[in-house]
Amino acid sequence: MCGPKDLCNGNRQCIHHRSLPLKGLLRIAILCLIKRKTTYGGEIHEDLRRSLRIDAPKPLIYILLRRMEREGWVMSTCDVQGSGPAKMRYRLPA
Repeated sequence: MCGPKDLCNGNRQCIHHRSLPLKGLLRIAILCLIKRKTTYGGEIHEDLRRSLRIDAPKPLIYILLRRMEREGWVMSTCDVQGSGPAKMRYRLPA
């Protein structure tokens, strides 16, 4: 069962905060990756795993990106390519 501090997706699979060590550093890692280049959320997830060996759940990455945008840490633009779904491209504010 999900508690008030758990992140849950539509399938009621919970991500328990206690299972994510140093969770506050995840925002810093995301900012470092975005500082290198403007990027998509999926690329951030892959770069975290590949480059920094951080295996954070993809839904958590998107939740943090939305919060960081709301707080003014990152900006996003909607990128529509071809007939596929629109993707959000993230960058640091000027």
